[in-house]
Amino acid sequence: WQNWAVRGIGLAVKAAVLTYVLWWQRDWKILLTVWPWLIMALGWAPWMAQVWRWWMQAYGVSRKLRCITRDVNPLRQVFMQFSGRDINSQPLPNKMRTDDRYELLYKFQGVLKACGFSGIVVLVDRINEPHLINGSLENMRGLVWSMLDNKFLKQPGLGMKLLLPIELADFVQNEDHDFYQRARLDKQNMIPSLEWTGQSLYDLANARVAGCCEDSQSSGLRSLFADEIEDSRLIDAFAGLRVPRQLFKFLHRVLV
Repeated sequence: WQNWAVRGIGLAVKAAVLTYVLWWQRDWKILLTVWPWLIMALGWAPWMAQVWRWWMQAYGVSRKLRCITRDVNPLRQVFMQFSGRDINSQPLPNKMRTDDRYELLYKFQGVLKACGFSGIVVLVDRINEPHLINGSLENMRGLVWSMLDNKFLKQPGLGMKLLLPIELADFVQNEDHDFYQRARLDKQNMIPSLEWTGQSLYDLANARVAGCCEDSQSSGLRSLFADEIEDSRLIDAFAGLRVPRQLFKFLHRVLV
């Protein structure tokens, strides 16, 4: 309401000046002089000062945002919906340091707890597909390396699951001592490769095919192949596929 009060002062001064000129004096030529406009400008001065103040705040925040781009003017409008006392007590991310960002994360977790949510789980997958990354290993490294911070990954109430391309492993091996001190990969339950065994993929494919059959049928994976093809041969072939995605692509080729 304080922001609307400041705007109301400008509107009241403007209305008073126009009322004096057009109704009391009945002489619109007074508007050709500088004094009416000067008085109205003084009436709007508090609001203009507030706009400039929050525009500068919004400009500082938009420049220091690391992942997304925010326009200054819409962000300024958001700030002006709150009182200055409320905004000044908040850790705005308008500096390169991370302390303010962690404090905002704590506040966000507090809001979620008040709404009944006990934690946050973030799943990161297929980072090579967004058009801004476009399969570039350097772009993928720039995105992921900012999250590889032990302080960030060990936040209470925050769980991170990163499913990353195997090509990034070469970058990890070439990092310096400071990176390992910051990331502490030995504490992150890191799995070098998510490769499935041939038997696991065989069981998965058999269950998927059986799930697609009608209740009156009892077909399985064996129904798709000739009898002379042994299960051991299928298991060895599936072991070369390594992951379910490649397995399902293979089954699609078999069916289509």
